[in-house]
Parts: sequence; C-alpha cells; structure tokens
Amino acid sequence: ADATTPTYVWKKESIAITGATADEYAYTVDITEGDASGNVVFTCEATANSVMGTATVSFSVKPQQPTITATGLPITTSGDTGTLTCTTASASNSKAYKWFESGNVISGHSGSELVRTYGSSGEYTCKAIINTVESTASAVTTVATQADDLEPKNEVLKIVMYVVGGVVAVCFLTVLIAVGCI
Repeated sequence: ADATTPTYVWKKESIAITGATADEYAYTVDITEGDASGNVVFTCEATANSVMGTATVSFSVKPQQPTITATGLPITTSGDTGTLTCTTASASNSKAYKWFESGNVISGHSGSELVRTYGSSGEYTCKAIINTVESTASAVTTVATQADDLEPKNEVLKIVMYVVGGVVAVCFLTVLIAVGCI
C-alpha cells in the first residue's frame, strides 16, 4: 500500500479479528456473547501516512427469550407459596427482569424469582433486561391459586319431586366435583 492508502485492523474485545482488514466489517453476534454487562465492543484502527485513527463501537446484545419454571404449584393451603423463576441463556451476569401479570407490569419485582401466595392467580410472563435492552417476553405461564379454583364444588344434577299420600317429597342427587389445576 502506498503512503496515502489506509490500512485497517478490526478488533473485537481488543483482540484482532483474523482477515478483517477492509474499511468495513460485518459480524453476526451470537446471543450469548458480550461482557458481564451484555456489551460487545469493536474497534477499527486505520493507519495512513504513519497516523493512526481509532473508532470504537459498543452495543448491547438483546437478551435471549427467557423461560419460566414453576415450583410449589398448585398452592392448595393458606400460607403456602409457589415460586416462578425467569431464566435466560444470555451471557450477562448483570441481568434484571421485568414481570407481568395478565399483561400488566408488576412494579417492584426486578429479580429472577416471583413468589405467589394462596388466593392469587393470573397469567405470568417475564422479560430479561441487560442494560436497557429487553428480551422478547417469555411464553405465558398460568398460575391458578384461587380458592374457587382449588376447592371441591357441589353440583346439583337432578331434582325429582314426588307426591306420596298427599305429601310432597323432594329428592335430589348431589355429586361432588373436584376441580384441579395443573
């Protein structure tokens, strides 16, 4: 190269990328890449006429879509609790989480676990957040913990009236229906 033609060296996380010597560089970031904060840093060093210039680009990787696991469900007794845990395979150690109940943000819950108690129910989703970049919401996890959803119910199926010797006798059949939750 002559003295006016620049040379380029691209680096990822301060390490030269083999073969990346053009004035532009395309790279597909794997979702599990990034430092502890979820950032990926690329640097381009351009040199011409013995003068070097440096440009750095830093961006946050979107966290992978999380999943929810549930333990302690269904909650069948007052005082018992169940736990929902939001996890993602993204590399960052500094994740926060956003929890949703029936589509509404649950304020004050930014940890990976959400504890539910007897008498509460809903459809839950979560998002992983690295810096300010949010993942796609998890699949919906339905939690049925309301007393009406868990306790047996009586259902009258048939009422029969008889007139016996001028006296009305009412007979009815009651069937106990147990309602369960998954």
